[in-house]
Amino acid sequence: MSQRYNDIPSLTALIAFEASARLKSQSRAAVELGVTAGAISRQLRILEEQLGTELFRKSTRGNVLTDKGQLLYATTVDNLDATQETIRKIKFGSNSRRVTLACSYAIASLWLMPRLSDFWRKHPDIIVDNLISDDSENFKRAEVDLSVRYDLATEPWEASTILMKETLYPVCGAQDFSRFQDLSIHDLPNQTLLQVDWVDTNWHDWNYIFEKGAVSHRQLTGRRLGSFAVAIQATQDNQGISIGWHNLVKGLVASGKLHPVTDFQVDAPGAYYLTWQEQKPLSPAAEILKSWLVDQANN
Repeated sequence: MSQRYNDIPSLTALIAFEASARLKSQSRAAVELGVTAGAISRQLRILEEQLGTELFRKSTRGNVLTDKGQLLYATTVDNLDATQETIRKIKFGSNSRRVTLACSYAIASLWLMPRLSDFWRKHPDIIVDNLISDDSENFKRAEVDLSVRYDLATEPWEASTILMKETLYPVCGAQDFSRFQDLSIHDLPNQTLLQVDWVDTNWHDWNYIFEKGAVSHRQLTGRRLGSFAVAIQATQDNQGISIGWHNLVKGLVASGKLHPVTDFQVDAPGAYYLTWQEQKPLSPAAEILKSWLVDQANN
């Protein structure tokens, strides 16, 4: 019997290594793979002992790959992706009609879902699996074909296209508008402000708005919410003023459920990107979804 693969570690160890490297965290890898953190740690220790070298080094940013770890990671990702794609073709045929699309809860609820029925009507044979998370590390999962996210820049391993630029401005509910319609940007620090917190560090808050509006203010004491979609729902219920991200709230503004407060607006420094893995060819179905997303962003 051939012994040509004796030097290759177990697939379990390589999968644990790939997830830990991609997510920069053994605990996150454990959650994704449905095992304990101890199990991940054991697999990585066995892998390092078998290779005779350290694959990770400790850092304030989490687990960081060593040079040899980066070399192994690049090879592991390429081969696992190729293996998974082959398995998909065997299971679903050479032209798989299943696509995994990742995005945040805000983009999913306020931009994507109101439009997705159009895609279903035009392409009923394509199944879109939606991975929805406010942790963009999940967008790096191997099964993700496309992702849509707001960011200041993309990763080196990604191919991307800009879907939309963004504009920010204060918004309130329909009933509150009668009280707030004559306010200026300088009046806002004294109002009930809804702050979206505990989200991606690229998410712009009231401090950013007031800095751009040259508004002096003391420490903000408004309500803090961990979801933009929840903040917008609270705003529609007249519970305070939120920062409106135009591409996400313009439908609600057009319907009269939200109203801009003051005439202040500012361009956001980032953009909404449509991304995919540069080294992983998109399937025909993923290409169709990609083109549809670009068309929707341009409408």
